[in-house]
Amino acid sequence: MIAIDSTPGLASAIVNPRDAAGTRVVACSPDTVEAVMRSTWIWGCLIAIFALVACEQPPTMSVASSTVAIGEEIVVQFDRPISGKPWDVHWMTLVPVATSDDSTMGRFVVDHGKTTVGIPTSRPGQFEVRLHDQYPNKEHHLVGRVPVSVVERGLSRSTHQ
Repeated sequence: MIAIDSTPGLASAIVNPRDAAGTRVVACSPDTVEAVMRSTWIWGCLIAIFALVACEQPPTMSVASSTVAIGEEIVVQFDRPISGKPWDVHWMTLVPVATSDDSTMGRFVVDHGKTTVGIPTSRPGQFEVRLHDQYPNKEHHLVGRVPVSVVERGLSRSTHQ
């Protein structure tokens, strides 16, 4: 532990050896104490903000093809592996576009470390692949969506893109 003695009139800091309790004693002017505390507080805030921003950003997702035939998998790719604390579960769902954002219909868990996920298709229509995180802390927390068309087999993908 460091104790600071801001004795008025001291022009510079004086570092004394440890006192009887093992505490390092520093004597300095009030201006020096204020400058050190201000600098420490600013750096501490900047580090905390950086840590929050870096930790909170979900991965960005994309699909290999925006149109797939019934029975094919929609291949979803993430710009970086799914990560987070063990209790921060990510989950995905494939739902019709008009489905509310809080729907959990057909959800499945995406394991940490995954960079690609395949989602099977079974019927035609306009859908969204949705990624949620922060489960079970939040039942749903939508962090990404990508539109996908599922078409009948044999139809040309180029006519539906």
